[in-house]
Amino acid sequence: MADIDKALPNVKTEIRVPGEEEIQVAQEETIQEQVGPEDVEVTQEENRLKEINIIRIEQERKTQEEQEERERIDPIYKENISKAEQEKLAELERVSQLKEKRILDEQQKLELMNQNYTEKLDKIENEKIIALENINKLKEKRISEEQKDKEDNFHS
Repeated sequence: MADIDKALPNVKTEIRVPGEEEIQVAQEETIQEQVGPEDVEVTQEENRLKEINIIRIEQERKTQEEQEERERIDPIYKENISKAEQEKLAELERVSQLKEKRILDEQQKLELMNQNYTEKLDKIENEKIIALENINKLKEKRISEEQKDKEDNFHS
């Protein structure tokens, strides 16, 4: 048999594929033909409700995440605050001990100064007493010498 290289006249060789826009328009037309205007309004309300519900769920999720983050961070802050308070108390205790030591040192210095002054006063008083005793002895000696001179003058 013989080969025929001629194309058939009523057969198309190109296949046309519709674009996404054409498909979407066709689907919307089909939906509108199947669904009445009341159904479209109900569907729009349902879509709005779904959007609102999605927004509400997202907000609840964010709130929950924030709460979980706070719950995770709160113990850390509380621990840091507790450490800071303990450090503060330790520092206050150290300051208190330093104050007590300083007060004791000052008291010891005052006691030492008082003791030194008391010793000096005692020494001065003792020297004064000794000087007075010496003066009294000298007076007695002078008096006795004067009496002896009087007696000698009287007897001579």
